[in-house]
Amino acid sequence: MQHGLTPFFAAQGVAVIGASASPNKLSFGIVRNMTLYGYQGQIAPVNPKVEEILGLKCYDDISNVPDPVDLAVVVLPAPLIPQTLIDCGERGIRAVTIISGGFKEVGEEGAQLEKSILEIARRFGMRLIGPNCVGTLDVYTGLNTTFIQGVPDKGGIGFVSQSGAVAGGVVDLIREKHIGFSNFSSLGNEADVTETDVIEYLSEDPHTRVIACYVEMIKDGQRFMKVARKVSPHKPIVMLKAGRSSAGALAVSSHTGSLAGAYAAYQAAFEQCGVIEVDNVSELFDVAMALDTQPLPRGPRAVIITNAGGPAALASDSIAANGLEMADLLPETQSEMRKHLNPAAQVSNPIDMLGAADGPEFRMALSNALNDPGVDMAIPILVPQALVNPAVVAQAWVDSAAESDKPVISCMMGEWSVGEARKTLHGNHVPMYTYPESTGRVLGAMLRYARWLEKSAAPAGRLPGAQPGQVEQLLADAAGASSLGEALTRPLRRAYGSPVVRGEAAAR
Repeated sequence: MQHGLTPFFAAQGVAVIGASASPNKLSFGIVRNMTLYGYQGQIAPVNPKVEEILGLKCYDDISNVPDPVDLAVVVLPAPLIPQTLIDCGERGIRAVTIISGGFKEVGEEGAQLEKSILEIARRFGMRLIGPNCVGTLDVYTGLNTTFIQGVPDKGGIGFVSQSGAVAGGVVDLIREKHIGFSNFSSLGNEADVTETDVIEYLSEDPHTRVIACYVEMIKDGQRFMKVARKVSPHKPIVMLKAGRSSAGALAVSSHTGSLAGAYAAYQAAFEQCGVIEVDNVSELFDVAMALDTQPLPRGPRAVIITNAGGPAALASDSIAANGLEMADLLPETQSEMRKHLNPAAQVSNPIDMLGAADGPEFRMALSNALNDPGVDMAIPILVPQALVNPAVVAQAWVDSAAESDKPVISCMMGEWSVGEARKTLHGNHVPMYTYPESTGRVLGAMLRYARWLEKSAAPAGRLPGAQPGQVEQLLADAAGASSLGEALTRPLRRAYGSPVVRGEAAAR
């Protein structure tokens, strides 16, 4: 694996330095979490004042922790961290997670302290996650170095977050909704390990099928773009960027000591690299879940199968707003459905089977719609009511989706009565959403990604008259410049073969 990040997710042994026996301390929560989810490696609390924690022997110093130990999790006051890192380096530990805060997020003195710990880490060839973070979790190995309560179900979403609070909130939000994760990383101040490092690591992780990211800033934009271009054709990257507005950028700076940067530049970079940008946390995981579980659409034509007209209208608006279109069903498809549905049902798109539509009717209608060659994707919608069991309808959707290679994105507009239905759908890799508006946003994102894949697979062209040698020379002459003004970009465009209106730099 890349960058020596394996110990953060699959360590053979972990030392928790600063572990406490007090249940109201974060470090106690970390030790407890490491015992709860099937982790099979050594767990070694380090605290000279305590003999054991949760039945685990405590060690007075990291130097006395026996092998194997290839990861240290440090929960100590910030001023103690430099010497602790030296002790870890001398012990031979090359991966350290620093949970503690008190670094660049608190000002210049903290920034200097953070710089010093990075220098120590580099001296020992050590990788650092943090400081000021929540830790990491791998759902498959059971290694949980966080103090977050609970873990997600197993699945294919690798979640990378620069904010520990966002990571913790997300886990709490989804843990009863059966949305599957492979792992997640809270990176904090990113003194060393960055979101780009973890994306590159996850590109080779066999359990990760889609990478979801919450970022506030990207330190090395050029490297990020290089890695994203390499990863995106094989694993989709879904990105939520905070700090888009001036107010958001100020909040980011006070939170992690980061600078948000110009949002327009991020947008352009994401588009070039095939990164799928979303607008909020809900959409981040709505899109990631669909990409994890469903095939990509081959075109923009969607069909809606519903028992209620209002939600179908909302889904139709969402389809139109997200670059999709309503499919025209063949007469044969409509005729076949007419044989089995209420005479008052509507068999054109959207297919409205009326309120009493049950599992067999949904099964028939969805299967026929998916078999129509003019349909690229399907959205079954149910508004629960007393005469129909949502779990039975969910199974009907699962059965129809299993027979097709087209994406099926479902909606049950409720909460109280659909828990079992959600479990059935998510357990069988059919995404379920609460609001009809979500369906168009998710399918629109999937289609944009599918089209980017097609575009990226096409051979690169060259404009007539392009002069590669001149391009290289112009860029070499501008090496080290913070920006490229019009006096350079005009000849640069001309060297690429792009027509440019003639102009010269005016003297002051």
